[in-house]
Amino acid sequence: MSTVQSLIEDFTNQLAAALESQAMERARLAVESAFGVKRPGRPPKVSAVAVRKNPRRKAPVQLCPVPGCRNPGAPVFGMVCAEHKGVPKAKIKKYREARRAKKFGIKMVKAPKRPTKKSGIKVKVSKRRTKKAPPPKPAAVAKPPSAVGAAA
Repeated sequence: MSTVQSLIEDFTNQLAAALESQAMERARLAVESAFGVKRPGRPPKVSAVAVRKNPRRKAPVQLCPVPGCRNPGAPVFGMVCAEHKGVPKAKIKKYREARRAKKFGIKMVKAPKRPTKKSGIKVKVSKRRTKKAPPPKPAAVAKPPSAVGAAA
C-alpha cells in the first residue's frame, strides 16, 4: 500500500511543479509584454490553453437582387451585377422586397396598377400649378391739350 501512496504523492508533486512553472512562464510573459521587453529571436508559441480571439470572418457574398440572377453584386453598380447595372433603382427595390418577403414567408402586397388611356378609364391628369400672369396694365389715356397747359 505504501508504494501506491508514494506513487500518488510523486505524481501530485510533479503535476503541481508543472502547473507552477507554466503559471510562472505566463506571468513572466505578461510582465515582459506590459513593459515592452523584447527578446531576440522568434517569440515563443503561446499554449493552446490561452484564450485567443477568433479571426474576423468575411461577410457572405451578396448576390444580384434581380430574380434568376446568380451573379455577385458589386458596390460599384449599387450591389447589382454588371449585367443589371442599368435596371432602375425602383425595380431593384421591389426585387429586394419580394426576396425578403419570400425569405420570411410574408405575402407581398402589390400596389394597384395605374389606369391607362387604353383601358377605357379616364385618367385625371393634374396640371402643374403655375403663376398667373398679372393682368395687363391699361393703356395710358391721352389728356386733352387744355389740361396739359393748365397743369404747367
